[in-house]
Amino acid sequence: MNRIINCTNKLKLDLNQKKIIETVSGDLRNIKKAIPKMDEIIVRGGFTPDILLGKEPQDIDMFYCIKDRNGRYSVRCHCNEVRKKIDKLKLKYVGNKYDYDLENSFEKEPRLKPIERTAGFFSYHVDWLSMFCLNSDGNILTNKNTLNFFENRIHEIRYEGFLPWAYYPKPTDGNNYYVALAYEIVRGLTHIQRRKLKMGKLYSELVSNSEFILNKLSQVKEREEIITYIKHKFGNLEAFIKATRELNLKNQSEIEKGFKLLIDNHQSD
Repeated sequence: MNRIINCTNKLKLDLNQKKIIETVSGDLRNIKKAIPKMDEIIVRGGFTPDILLGKEPQDIDMFYCIKDRNGRYSVRCHCNEVRKKIDKLKLKYVGNKYDYDLENSFEKEPRLKPIERTAGFFSYHVDWLSMFCLNSDGNILTNKNTLNFFENRIHEIRYEGFLPWAYYPKPTDGNNYYVALAYEIVRGLTHIQRRKLKMGKLYSELVSNSEFILNKLSQVKEREEIITYIKHKFGNLEAFIKATRELNLKNQSEIEKGFKLLIDNHQSD
């Protein structure tokens, strides 16, 4: 299991970053005070690395856990009641400056407390830089691998993160092998471009093999998920292709053919 570390003092935060971290952790404390049965709530995913890299976050994703009257962790969704409490609090960042998303970390397998679910071995995050979390004490927690990739400004994927999705998918998930891989190619490229990162070895290998993935994907209806995602992130295929060219891939022409085939098959439906 990845050992969780408190890396707050290892990070060279400027005054603005410290202010944001303090304000958001203050929001988390206020949420806990308003919901006595809440055991823990953290910010997870892309918000913290965005702040650390000087980028404007898109939103705030949070994990929480709640204990029932018997002191056991509840496995049902409490998001509606938690959201009602949050919206009444009029917090400084959560729900004010940034939209937010909630999930009970015990609602589905693997059932773990929020910090372990984010930064531990059984995390379902599929890229290392998403494995930062911020708790209500103002501490930034992660694991050694994530900190190393962050310090070297590398976007890298972790295939361990795919396993929970494969065995415990949400009912709404497409759960298609090729969709999942194509999604990570596009998602990784947005991070590399926006955060000014280098490619990790595993991510580079995935992108280099994307022609086969895209050819397979072009033959199934789930391809629409990826086309919609590309348009959401880049606006159009041309902008996306331009972004891939900045990676200086050896098989760039084959990759472009794969994505164009994807679009052509979609348009011919």
